[in-house]
Amino acid sequence: MNNKDGIPHFEVPAELRAMTEKNMEQARAAFNAERNVANTFAFADRLVKAKDIQQVIALQTEFAQAQMKELAAQAKELGEAASKFAMKSVPPKS
Repeated sequence: MNNKDGIPHFEVPAELRAMTEKNMEQARAAFNAERNVANTFAFADRLVKAKDIQQVIALQTEFAQAQMKELAAQAKELGEAASKFAMKSVPPKS
């Protein structure tokens, strides 16, 4: 079957599309985990170099705030992905 420009019409099979979407979600989750691990190691590195308890407390506060921002960003990403998935799962109205 060709479109109006004479170019063959190719449709991606639903199974392949679903597998690709699942792989993208897994890659996205792995990337989020990698960011969390990298942030934690960076925090630990700075923590062992702290000169006094005040610096430890400041580093801990900074790390907690950064992690909360990261958690909010990841929750937003997950919410958007879940919303897209839900929209694709609902059959169109006839």
